[in-house]
Amino acid sequence: EDVLGWVFPKDFGLATANGSEIYEKTNGLLFYSEFRAKDSGVTFTLDGDERIDLNEKTTIRIRLTNYGYSSKIRLEYRNSYGFVKSKELAIAPCGGTPESKVYELNMFGEDRYEADLSSLGFKYNSIGIDNAILIESIEFLDFKRIDIPGVNMNDKYAGDMSKDQFWTEASGVEYLHNGGTLLNGGTDFTVNAGGYIAADVSITNRGYQSMTLKYKDAVGITKVYVTLTVNGSEMVYPYEVSKAVKEPTVNVDGIPTLEIEAGDVKVNGEWREIFMPFLFDLSGKVEKVKVSFEGEGTITMQELRFNMDKNSGVDFSDPSYTNYINARDWDGDTISYDNSSSAANVSAWYKETIDDEGKVHANSGSLRYYFGAMLQGDNKVGEGNIDISDKSKIIIVYNNQGSIANLTLALGLTDVTEDGEWKDIITEAYNETSGKAQVLPVQSGMAEGEWASVEIDLTAFNTLGEGTDGRAITEILLQQTNTSSTETILIRAIIVV
Repeated sequence: EDVLGWVFPKDFGLATANGSEIYEKTNGLLFYSEFRAKDSGVTFTLDGDERIDLNEKTTIRIRLTNYGYSSKIRLEYRNSYGFVKSKELAIAPCGGTPESKVYELNMFGEDRYEADLSSLGFKYNSIGIDNAILIESIEFLDFKRIDIPGVNMNDKYAGDMSKDQFWTEASGVEYLHNGGTLLNGGTDFTVNAGGYIAADVSITNRGYQSMTLKYKDAVGITKVYVTLTVNGSEMVYPYEVSKAVKEPTVNVDGIPTLEIEAGDVKVNGEWREIFMPFLFDLSGKVEKVKVSFEGEGTITMQELRFNMDKNSGVDFSDPSYTNYINARDWDGDTISYDNSSSAANVSAWYKETIDDEGKVHANSGSLRYYFGAMLQGDNKVGEGNIDISDKSKIIIVYNNQGSIANLTLALGLTDVTEDGEWKDIITEAYNETSGKAQVLPVQSGMAEGEWASVEIDLTAFNTLGEGTDGRAITEILLQQTNTSSTETILIRAIIVV
C-alpha cells in the first residue's frame, strides 16, 4: 500500500520496544505486555533525513486489534525540533472476540503538531491479564474541518469540488480558503449582486442563546444575512460587517471595560466578531443555513458559532473556556479538550478494590466524571457556582461513539450553615416512587459529528424539596453505569435552564 505513514509488517525495522515484546505477524506488528505492565508500548522512528510533513496532515488513522482489556493508548509524537506531545486515544477492549478496528484522531489545532514528524510512540497500561495489541497500519491524512456547534467555514478545500463541501447551494458566490494557517484560517467569499450560499443541515442545538459571526477583510460587503430554518420556520439575522469596532470605555474606577450588545463588533486578534441573540426558540435541530450578502466584493469568514449563556452552565464547545474551566475526572486528572470535536473528551477507566485478604480486584467499582468548581468569577451565589434559583432542568449535550448505555447524575449543591458559611451537599436525583437513583438513557454507537441531548428535572433532587432560592450548583458528577468496558464520551455542554 502507498500511504503516508506505516503499513506493517513491512516497516517492522522502524519499531522499538518500550517495556514490551514485539512480534512480526503476517497482518501487522504485535506488541505484548506482561500482567499489569505500566507504560509499555512501541515507538516508530523515521531514519536519517526522512521526515513526514504534518503541515497539511491533521488526522491520524490507525488500524489495530486489541487483544487485551486496556481501553486507551497514549500517542506521543516527536517533531523535528525535538518537541514531544502526548494525546490519548480510546480503543475498544477485546471483549468476547477481538476485532480489527479503525480509529481516527484529529490533531487539528494541537500545539506544534504542524511540523515534521520524527517519531511516533504508543504507550498503554496492561489491565487484568497479559495484554497485546496488533497494529496493522498508521496513516497521516489531509486536513479535516473540525466540528463546532454551528457552521465552520475554515475549510482548506473550499472551492475544490473533488473534496466534500459544506455548501450545497451557491449562486453568484465563489469561495476559496484564504491560505492562512489551518488553525486560524477561513474562507474568502467573492460575491456578485444577489449572491448567496446555502446548505441543508442537521445541527443539534439545545440551550444555546446566541450566535457569533467571525470575519475579517470585508471589502464592498456591508452586511451578511444569516437565515436559519428551524422546525420549518425561517428567521433572518443581519450582521452589519461595515460597522465600526466598539471600543472599551473607562468605568468609575478607571478600568477599561467592554460591554457587547446585539450587533456590536469587537476585535478578536486579526478577526472581528459580531454577537447576535437568537430571536426565537432554537431548540431542536437547525434544518438549513443560508448566507446572503449586501453589496459586491469580498469577505473572509471563519465561523458562525452558537453560544451558550456563560451563567447557565458550561460550554465545552469554545476552546477559550479551557482557560477557566476546572473539569476533572474522578481521580482528579484534568479532562482533555478535543479540538477536533469542540468538546470535552471524557475517558474513564475501571477502579480497583482490595478485599479483606489483600487481593486486588480490577474492573470493579464505579466510574465517575467529575466537573468541579467549573466556573470562576461572575457568579451570583458563592464562588464557582451556577445559580439555580429560577432553573428547572439540566441538559447534557453529548456524542457517544462507544457502548455507554446510561449515566447517573449527582450534584454538589450549596447550603448555608448557621454561621452563614457555604457548604456542599452531594446528592443524586432519585425516583420518588422507587427511591432509586435515576439514570439518564443515552444513545450509543453514535457517528462522528452526531450530537444528542438528555435532560433531567432539577426537582428530582431530593434536597431541593424546600425550593431553590439562594441555592447553587458547585459541581456535577456523571456516573457511567452498566458497562463492561472503559469508554469515552464527548461532552459538548452542560446546560441549566
